[in-house]
Amino acid sequence: MEDKTEKDKCGVEIQKLRDCREDIPEIVENLAATCNRDDCFDHVGPEPIPSRDAIIGIIHQLQRILFPGYFISTRCFRLK
Repeated sequence: MEDKTEKDKCGVEIQKLRDCREDIPEIVENLAATCNRDDCFDHVGPEPIPSRDAIIGIIHQLQRILFPGYFISTRCFRLK
């Protein structure tokens, strides 16, 4: 048989979860409302957003910079 204090703890945890779930609609509404403000960031400037291929290329270049020799397609052998 379970200890009564364990059942009480479970009941408190369940109530906390319910309270959190009840807060979700208000939080989502507040977040969505921020997008309607005048100071909301919106990318409408003349600077183009990079393409998917450009981003992939940048990531590959960063990998070669951060991990030299690891992300290369050929192996170089040193002579002793």
